[in-house]
Amino acid sequence: MTGRIPRSKQKENRSSSNSNFQSFPTNCDGESISNNCCNRTKCTCTSFLWRGVNVDLGTSDEGMYGETREKGLRKIFLKMAKYGLDNSSVLLDIGSGRGVPNIVASFQNNLFSSIGIELDEKAFFLSLSNHLHILESKEKVVADPTIENSNVYSVHTNSKVNKKINIGFFKGDATILETFEPVTHIYSFDAAMPIWMIKKFVDLFNMSKTTYCYVSYRKDLIETLSIKAKRIHGIPTQMMGSGEGRMCWLYLKNDWKEIKNYAMLQIEDKYTKTKNIELFDLTKLTNIDEIIRFSICNSNIQMDLINSTLNYWFNNRKSRKECLKERKIMNERHKELKQLYIREKLIKNDALQLTLEDVGVKMESSPPSGNSNKNIGKNKLDFVSKGFDSNLKNKDEFSKNCGSEENFEIKDGLHIHPTIKVVDPSKLSQKKSKVKRKVASPEKLI
Repeated sequence: MTGRIPRSKQKENRSSSNSNFQSFPTNCDGESISNNCCNRTKCTCTSFLWRGVNVDLGTSDEGMYGETREKGLRKIFLKMAKYGLDNSSVLLDIGSGRGVPNIVASFQNNLFSSIGIELDEKAFFLSLSNHLHILESKEKVVADPTIENSNVYSVHTNSKVNKKINIGFFKGDATILETFEPVTHIYSFDAAMPIWMIKKFVDLFNMSKTTYCYVSYRKDLIETLSIKAKRIHGIPTQMMGSGEGRMCWLYLKNDWKEIKNYAMLQIEDKYTKTKNIELFDLTKLTNIDEIIRFSICNSNIQMDLINSTLNYWFNNRKSRKECLKERKIMNERHKELKQLYIREKLIKNDALQLTLEDVGVKMESSPPSGNSNKNIGKNKLDFVSKGFDSNLKNKDEFSKNCGSEENFEIKDGLHIHPTIKVVDPSKLSQKKSKVKRKVASPEKLI
């Protein structure tokens, strides 16, 4: 008699059997997508983002009300990997917050550069702090004596140590961007963004020669904002804390393969062949090109720049007057964008209005003659003037004949009624009316 197998062992057996038949994701060419992280659902490299005080500080004052869970982000970037999100791609996160999507995408897909732009000052410096934590942890792993054969050879062969994470963040309003190039993929948690602001990003995406993939949390970008791409996938995600479900949508241009090849050449010529060491001021970066150069520069340079930027921020805070001045300039720019969106929408609605000819109704008219319009107008005036004169004549005749009963007659088929005169009752006794009876003659009776 055999005993019952514990449920824990049954689950282990099922998981082991399912792992043997697990299908690895493939890209559009049928090649398997290699995962550069520890695990597809959870990674020890990025676990610090959801641990301790770092999670409690993940707030913002600029409309961000939450973050997507790590599992949902990994599903999104795994789906984007099917469409060219690899080590030759540049990812831009619009509204990057504390940098979670960029960090997860870099560890999972080993991107050439993963950059983010954030409007809120606090969230931006949290992203710099997370970036600094990654750089410092990498230095600790290199200097860790517990690693076997900790020498030059082992440092270069250890994948966790040798892995370069090219990420960069800059503070600013994304509406000031004039182009997305050389970005290839865009991710934006735009569930709380106004529609006129998203219109600005969609227009830049349509004009870009290197951007071909756009990930948004709005399903109506084709119908409402006329994005020049197809809606390929819907990816379900959940929010941190509340567990609110959100559907994420992936938009892809039709000729994305040709665009990807063009973008690879542009990135290689611009950044790979010419590696110039420059000095950056992270608080004043407003250009995508500059932040990409910062993300691919040496780790020691990045650490020095981030440390100096954080120290300056802690010791030199802006006054309220400076903050209000920046806010006023930004509000004026946003007001212009909103008015532009409303104007374009009105023009589009006017163009969509149907006429009778659009629905197949044709108005038939007689062939025009030389003086047809003039004759028609003249006849109308003659008819009106004649009718007015006839009314005046009838009124005069009516005033003359209203006093006698013998003049009642029908003229032109119209019976003219006399006016009623009010007589003083005291005069009736003085002037007795004499009624004359008409007696019929005997001749007529016979």
